[in-house]
Amino acid sequence: RLPREAVAAPSLKIHGDEAVPVFEVDTQTVDILYDLAECSEARDRDVSLLIETMKHKATEYDNESKSEAQVLSFIKVSFFLVTLKIVKIV
Repeated sequence: RLPREAVAAPSLKIHGDEAVPVFEVDTQTVDILYDLAECSEARDRDVSLLIETMKHKATEYDNESKSEAQVLSFIKVSFFLVTLKIVKIV
């Protein structure tokens, strides 16, 4: 089990400088607050993983777009050169 401070920490995050609501400290209340704290921490971990995944994907997409831009640039130059050859022949 977490110490009382750890159980109350999520409430402190939510309420900031405001007074934390008074609650009866009994086994049921502490269990509920403990479960809420665990869920909150798990959610925070999940969100952090999602953020890291999105950053990684953004980097991959950026690198892929740069690579594709180089290919398109090469195709554009090649097409231009072929067009010049056709114009000179005719």
